[in-house]
Amino acid sequence: MQTLTKTAVCDIARTVVGEGGLNSPPYSIPRCCGYFEQVFAHPVWASSVNEGGGYPLWQHEYGWCQLWNNGDQKGIPSHFTTGDLSWCGVGPNGQWMGLDRQVLLSRLEPDFKMTGTLKLEILSRDYAQGLTQTSKHSVIAPQTDKLDLRAQGREMRLRFSCEDVDDTYEMGKILLTLDFGEGRA
Repeated sequence: MQTLTKTAVCDIARTVVGEGGLNSPPYSIPRCCGYFEQVFAHPVWASSVNEGGGYPLWQHEYGWCQLWNNGDQKGIPSHFTTGDLSWCGVGPNGQWMGLDRQVLLSRLEPDFKMTGTLKLEILSRDYAQGLTQTSKHSVIAPQTDKLDLRAQGREMRLRFSCEDVDDTYEMGKILLTLDFGEGRA
């Protein structure tokens, strides 16, 4: 743990501001740079939501929950979204397809090390700048072997999220069963 006192910060500031280099007396400044001390091993995070007249703080990268001043715990929201799945340009297999067809997602086989549950939403749109439509969410639990989804869209993304207390996850290789859907929407 490093501690830098107020005096040391002021001396450093005067030396840096000195006009004649290190051999001349430091330039006189009317105030000091301040005082800082590294107290926490992990960064401190503050909520942007006013909860009951205050903005709660919690340690970042420590545990899986927000610990509030009154002892309550709240899950930290976490999510990630895949890139586009599409047959229009580069297909899900990574090869150029150039087919103007919708993607049909019929099954997802999750591969997660997790506690708690994850929420899966399918985001799709008909055109690159079109409105995004969100499907009803599906729940992935540690014992989930497969999800039969039967969803289609011209450009499709998958969004995985969780925000419950003590929920954790690590993703492995998710298997998708994809096919050609109907023609262009």
